[in-house]
Amino acid sequence: MQTIRLGEIMMEMDLLDEQQIEQILTEQRDRGGTFGEIAERLFDIHPEDVEFAWASQFRELTGICDIRDVDVSEDAVQCITRRQAWQFSVLPISKKNGELLIATTVENLARALRFVTRTVDSPCSFVITEPVWLGEALQEHYPMAGLTSGALAG
Repeated sequence: MQTIRLGEIMMEMDLLDEQQIEQILTEQRDRGGTFGEIAERLFDIHPEDVEFAWASQFRELTGICDIRDVDVSEDAVQCITRRQAWQFSVLPISKKNGELLIATTVENLARALRFVTRTVDSPCSFVITEPVWLGEALQEHYPMAGLTSGALAG
C-alpha cells in the first residue's frame, strides 16, 4: 500500500518545513493528537489549509475517478436535492448495500463530508473527480437555471 504522509503534502504546499514536521511528530508521539491539529496549534496553520492537504492526501491515495464513464443510478440521485448537489459540489453515484457512493472534488471534500454527515442517513464513501467533470454531471443529473458545467472549474 502506498503511503503518502500529510506532512510531506504540507511541505509541498509550503506550509511546513522539515524541522516543523519533526516537531509535530515528536508532539504527536509524546502527547497524542492528529498531525493537522498539532500543526494548527504549534505553527498557526489555517484549518482550511489542513483540510486541503488532507483532501490532497486522499486524492493521492485513491486517484481521480472519471465520472464521465460511470452510470449514475437514479436512486442515488434522489438522495439529495438539486440545490444541495450544486451548493456542496456532490454527485451521488450509486447506492449499494445501503452505502451511498458520492463524487466530489479535492477542493470540496472536507465540506462535502461535513454536509453528508449532517444530512444523509446512510453510510457514505467518496471518490474524487475533476471539477469540470463534476460540473457536467451535475448539469445532466441536477439541471439548474444559470449553472453550467464550468461552474465548478477552477
